[in-house]
Amino acid sequence: GTLYGASYSAGYNTFNSGSWTFISGTETTIRASGGAVLLLANVDGQSYSGDSSAAFTIYRNDTQLSPVNGFASTTHHSGWNGMHPMFWIDQPPAGVYTYRLAIRRLGGNGYGVEEHCPSVLYAIDLSGRNYRFAYSTGLDTISSTSWTAISGTDISIRTNGKPVLLLGNVDSQASGGNSWGTFTIFRDGSTNLAPTSYGLAISEHHSGWDRMNSMMWIDTPSAGVHT
Repeated sequence: GTLYGASYSAGYNTFNSGSWTFISGTETTIRASGGAVLLLANVDGQSYSGDSSAAFTIYRNDTQLSPVNGFASTTHHSGWNGMHPMFWIDQPPAGVYTYRLAIRRLGGNGYGVEEHCPSVLYAIDLSGRNYRFAYSTGLDTISSTSWTAISGTDISIRTNGKPVLLLGNVDSQASGGNSWGTFTIFRDGSTNLAPTSYGLAISEHHSGWDRMNSMMWIDTPSAGVHT
């Protein structure tokens, strides 16, 4: 069967609906083995005719997969571009499925999906692969300038000493005023994997405005169980 699928759309589309609307050209079909399917996506978007917000998600056939109001959300000034990354592990029964990206407007003005950087969607069957994933939908308010764990995002995996691919996504916003924060991934509670003091991602935004913060890293731990 088809172990992976990929699609991209480079056209410009504008969206004004507050309901989920498919982004044309982002459909990809895969034959799933009954295990896990890794979904990787990115959308280049901007508000137009005024500051606005939008949310993004992934559908399997007619099923919206995100556990909350989308996998990504953002608020932008009119005409400002932003990338909206999404990662997810789907676990459908064996069969053939079509995945596609969708958007819905949250603010008072429309939102456009840009042609400058294509919207992309990859679906990869993880049959026979060693993987773990976790997600958290709670709201954590972080005021410390020291590294602070984000609750609900712990995963443990047994490795054989070979490289481990790490993917992380955090939806954040400044509160109480304009601010910025940095994000990273720790191994075993004490080893910060970032090669610099600023972490693997950094975000600066207006108070109350959402932004997605994406992290990708290859770790090379010793064989054993790591969190």
